[in-house]
Amino acid sequence: PPQSCSYRANAQANSSLSNCTNTTAVMPEGFNIMVVYANLSGVTFSSATVNFTVDTNGPAASFAAPTPSTGAVVNSNHSYINVTFNEPAGTTTLEFNGTNYTMTNVTQSRISWFRNMTNLAVGNYSYKVYANDSVGNTNATSLRTLRINVSAS
Repeated sequence: PPQSCSYRANAQANSSLSNCTNTTAVMPEGFNIMVVYANLSGVTFSSATVNFTVDTNGPAASFAAPTPSTGAVVNSNHSYINVTFNEPAGTTTLEFNGTNYTMTNVTQSRISWFRNMTNLAVGNYSYKVYANDSVGNTNATSLRTLRINVSAS
């Protein structure tokens, strides 16, 4: 059996593993590399490297043009809602005035999504976008409002 064990996370200093027992390491969000060493008489006789990703956040969205800014007055009877995400999004939903609509993915990378809301009557509307990622983390944008100022034809 090894006489001592240690690990190195993300090229930081080695940390000892008391009696070569299991331990829990808190790793940062994103890509990580961990190397575990087993030593006998001060010489490494075995090591293993593991690459892994910690993902605890849902995709962060940013509204993109031509999405109206919050409080905008739109002089047509439709509105495009476009969002981009900081990571590939899975299911993406537009909540528009309390009703959920599926958004359309426009890139193979699943980063950009849109929905065109059509035939809108004159009035005030609110909307936000919800999305999840491949491991089930969810996130939502802030709530926005707009006013349609032209009657649906």
